[in-house]
Amino acid sequence: MTGRATHASTSYAGVSALDTYLPVHAALADLQRRRNAMATR
Repeated sequence: MTGRATHASTSYAGVSALDTYLPVHAALADLQRRRNAMATR
């Protein structure tokens, strides 16, 4: 994931790599839950 650095006083002009990654993390966690559920059947 990439972001765009900016000064704290102009944070609205930047892009947080963490905020960009959070939906990816949630999707991976969901995938892991579904795969684990299938493996325990």
